Amino acid sequence: MELKENRVKKTLKAGKACIGSMVSSYRSPQIAQIFAVSGWDYLIMDTEHSFFDYGSLADIFTVARTEDIVPLVRVTVATYPFLARALDVGGMGVICPHVETPEEVRHIIDSCLYAPLGQRGLSMSTIHLAHRRTTQKEYVEWANANTLIVIQPETGKAIENIENLVSIPGVDAVMIGPHDLSLSLGIVGQLQHPRMVEAYERVIAACRKFGVAPGIHLTELEQAKEWLAKGMRFFTFQNDLRMLIDGGKVSTTQLRQFIQTSS
Repeated sequence: MELKENRVKKTLKAGKACIGSMVSSYRSPQIAQIFAVSGWDYLIMDTEHSFFDYGSLADIFTVARTEDIVPLVRVTVATYPFLARALDVGGMGVICPHVETPEEVRHIIDSCLYAPLGQRGLSMSTIHLAHRRTTQKEYVEWANANTLIVIQPETGKAIENIENLVSIPGVDAVMIGPHDLSLSLGIVGQLQHPRMVEAYERVIAACRKFGVAPGIHLTELEQAKEWLAKGMRFFTFQNDLRMLIDGGKVSTTQLRQFIQTSS
């Protein structure tokens, strides 16, 4: 089995859109198969706000490697130990929360990419290789070409700096964190507030200017349609728990209505 191409990175570079979802609770390796058969382009394991350890990630990513889905990690914090290890255990990219400055972006790139593009320490992951052999040169070239780097602007400061952030070579995409952003702007939970809309549009414009894919994480379908139409291309929708609960509610509501009308 050859090293796996990151089709999400390839698609985004071609100017097209990808859709994915977040995994916040489901620890079984089967979640990779479930998300793949559901049609998602990527899954994001959320280690910022949930309880996944590296063993869980390695198990899930071992399965994801055999499926037509790209496994990503939202790291706990965007520093070298979290970034490099997320990739070593099988992640094909990282989502970096709370990025505000160019210095932070450069640190992320140095931590994720091998020389000459970065300063990551060389580790030939057995998960990426599926225990096959390759040369260090081939592995480094593959990793640098296929590692997806996504930053999250989640504060007013990040939005003010957005052009300085996305203009740095190595950033592939942005994923706006709307809940933290609304909190930072003093309008918590008001995701369609004019100031939020202005921030979304500002990110889209900056990303277009520098050839980076703009994206966002939303949970409501009508909002999703609106921002996909306006140019968001790295689009994360809902999470494992939200989809399970929403799907269950639809089914139980319909079944109870049927019981009431037929009794």
